[in-house]
Amino acid sequence: MKLVVRVSRVAEEAAFHLAEAWVLYLTEEANQLVEETTLYLAEETLHLREAEAEAEETVYLIFQVEEAKEVLHLGEDIPSGRGRGEDHLEEGKIKVFMFPWLAHGHISPFLELAKTLSSRNFMVYLCSTAVNLSCIERRLTKKDANSIQLVELHVPTLPGLPPNCHTTKNLPPHLMPTLKKAFDWSSHNFSKMLKTLKPDLLIYDTIQPWAPIIASKHDVPAVVFISTSATMTSYMFDRYKNPGIDFVIHYEYV
Repeated sequence: MKLVVRVSRVAEEAAFHLAEAWVLYLTEEANQLVEETTLYLAEETLHLREAEAEAEETVYLIFQVEEAKEVLHLGEDIPSGRGRGEDHLEEGKIKVFMFPWLAHGHISPFLELAKTLSSRNFMVYLCSTAVNLSCIERRLTKKDANSIQLVELHVPTLPGLPPNCHTTKNLPPHLMPTLKKAFDWSSHNFSKMLKTLKPDLLIYDTIQPWAPIIASKHDVPAVVFISTSATMTSYMFDRYKNPGIDFVIHYEYV
């Protein structure tokens, strides 16, 4: 009887260890399957992102081809000026190309600077989209038009972003990234303007860091005009200089 009980216990222990080993085996198999699945998903995600990048590049190239056809058809070298001031250009003036971001909060300071420069014998080319220039034009006097020329920037019309939305004014927040993408894609047109107008100086906004790079290729010196407040500028500079570190406010200076 004792022998039977002992054999039974041994059989139970053997069965337990066998079950434990089987569970471990299945766990290892499951872990390996999870790792393989994770790797596969990561590779597929990478391929998807590459495909999206290629699709965006294709759309950009198509836009450039269509634009080139339009330019050849119209017989233009660059998008033309707005007309005001074209008959009043004076030789011998220092030519300044001003290039603000497509927001009126940025355009207004640029316009005031343009007026100041124009009063000091500078010829100013103020560049923006058609929808913004139509507003700027109303703020120019006949005297301003003698030395401030409005130059239209042709921005690609992306899905969901028609020409009347080529401005931040009344733009739905979800379209802001699309506007920024379209603005960046207009860099080729910007380059053609610099090549044709040959300004002595570029004054650009902080939103388009590619502008001075393009200007340098045309031997045009560039300076940035920061139109935001000193407080915001200090904060953004701190974020750039100290990423990941909490911004400390010293209330004794507030």
